[in-house]
Amino acid sequence: MVNYQIKYYKLIRINLFLFILLVFFTNCERFRIDQNSKNQTMEMFINDIKSDMGLNEAELLNPPVGPSWTKSAFIVMGNAARGDATPYWWTPDNLEFKSSKIWNAITPWFVLFAGNNHTATNTRVKISNIGLFILEKSTKSWKKVNTNIANPTWAGNWDFNASIKNVGPATPRTEFDGGISYKLNDAFNAIHGGMMKFEINGEDIDAVFARLTTQLVLDDPMGPDDRSKAQLLMSVGVDYYSSMNVKVADYAPMNYNPGVGGSRFGLVNENSRAHYFATIDVVSTNVKSSDYLKSGASITMPLLDFESNPPPCD
Repeated sequence: MVNYQIKYYKLIRINLFLFILLVFFTNCERFRIDQNSKNQTMEMFINDIKSDMGLNEAELLNPPVGPSWTKSAFIVMGNAARGDATPYWWTPDNLEFKSSKIWNAITPWFVLFAGNNHTATNTRVKISNIGLFILEKSTKSWKKVNTNIANPTWAGNWDFNASIKNVGPATPRTEFDGGISYKLNDAFNAIHGGMMKFEINGEDIDAVFARLTTQLVLDDPMGPDDRSKAQLLMSVGVDYYSSMNVKVADYAPMNYNPGVGGSRFGLVNENSRAHYFATIDVVSTNVKSSDYLKSGASITMPLLDFESNPPPCD
């Protein structure tokens, strides 16, 4: 009887040990699969960012002749939030804006443009999940700038062809999920919008990253679904301001902000799609000239450094 009990308890211990081993290796395999999935997701995320800093996905409808953004993503001031990083052709009367003084405000923006083949008249573009991030030099960590807001706070119809001017208000509509949608006017003028300014430490910037999400939705749900006839393209970008109190009018005779930069114009789809901008050093990005660049300084982050410390993928 004693020998039987000993054998019985030995068998229980062996089975328990085998069960523990099974649980351990099963969890290891799950961890490996989860890790591989996360790695694949991050790789896709990085590739999408690099693509969005490349060439536009379609030709724009009646764009101006000359500006690089009509063809591709671009970087102007990049990681350098300072006046001498503004381009040489941006010449405000107040020369303080061209000095080495640090700029301490920032804002994200977007431009919605029709493509050459756009014919839809019952289609809007929903915009949501705007995110603006700064990689801090001091902490090597990404900090989200717009922590309490994710939708545009302003937008207007703009004529970018002859001269940059606002030709009327846009028509925002709040969608059922909280996103804000816009519809081009009858002339198919571009829609330019964004958020308010946010205060930052302009000396503590290693990289800038912005994102937003778009989706085609119907203007009149009871009307014809012509989203297949839509060719609408979105660019997301970022501007610095020298301070929270400065307005574009203060840059006279310049009537625009020189900008951190902007992404390519990417097609808006019936399914939700993210658009990205990042101050990274990629061959296809058009980098502007400035006194700061001519001094030998850099305004972009090396791609390998960006890949080793990417922004949040959410």
